[in-house]
Amino acid sequence: MKTPAWCLVRGAWLLLIAASTATAQTLERRVAGASDGSVRFSFAARPGVYGNGRNMISWDCDRGNCRNRQVDGNWNDHDDWDAPCDSGPVRVALSKSGGRIIDLRVYVGGEWRTSTSATDLGMVSTKEAASYLLALALRDESRAAEKAIFPAVLADSVTIWPDLLKIAKSDDVSRKARRSAVFWLGQAAGDAATRGLTDLVDDGRQDHEVRE
Repeated sequence: MKTPAWCLVRGAWLLLIAASTATAQTLERRVAGASDGSVRFSFAARPGVYGNGRNMISWDCDRGNCRNRQVDGNWNDHDDWDAPCDSGPVRVALSKSGGRIIDLRVYVGGEWRTSTSATDLGMVSTKEAASYLLALALRDESRAAEKAIFPAVLADSVTIWPDLLKIAKSDDVSRKARRSAVFWLGQAAGDAATRGLTDLVDDGRQDHEVRE
């Protein structure tokens, strides 16, 4: 007996809905279920983001020229060694202890070193990654909170300024995380993001240093 076509379509649609619902919480669940230590995941970088997979990340790049660069450690354009210049992926390493995320490192490009102790969650969607990272910034008080915003900004094809504004205005978030959110709001394009910043500056109830 042949299954009616409408049953097949309905079944496929229900599977898609179930998969979508599960995916929305997959990264948070997977991180929560990982053992203490290093927990890694990767996702696609937005256009104009490059890195050497180690200590340098550049963004707002066009035809070899980059308006912004972040460098950790000693490195400059005149070093005697050549580093790769990859357009992704963004790679995040979470430090987990006692079931909590206590720190975070971010790289662009390169490859993970082989490790028997790290948990590698592989490639995840940019929407899932950005949502997880911004939620971490909003609810956590560890060093990871302020550091989580930067990799979220690097994610491809996501709009995060409403979440940044929420972080900037929250009294429950650390001052460093709020200042980081304000900084990246200032980099965001669009009148709506700018209006949000203006409202924040004019709000006398907000932290003076954050407003400044």
